[in-house]
Amino acid sequence: MEDLFLVWNALQDVANPDPKLIFRFGAINDRPISVRKMARASLRDTRWRIDEIRSAGFASHGHRQARSFFRFSKPALTEIDIWCSLR
Repeated sequence: MEDLFLVWNALQDVANPDPKLIFRFGAINDRPISVRKMARASLRDTRWRIDEIRSAGFASHGHRQARSFFRFSKPALTEIDIWCSLR
């Protein structure tokens, strides 16, 4: 989480006036975490404020070849797209 925090801080320091930060966030399915909580935590104590969060579907969409090798894998988690503004 600290690495993302460093990236967000670096971006805010070099951004043009009125910048937007848009990123996709997800997680692997072997850990019981909330991607929304993790994304929010990565932005905590930065000047970025979340404007919107939307579902981006599942990471497994279109991964037919990967599914043929890993038949017993857990279902993919939903990813989210996050829109932020610098305040």
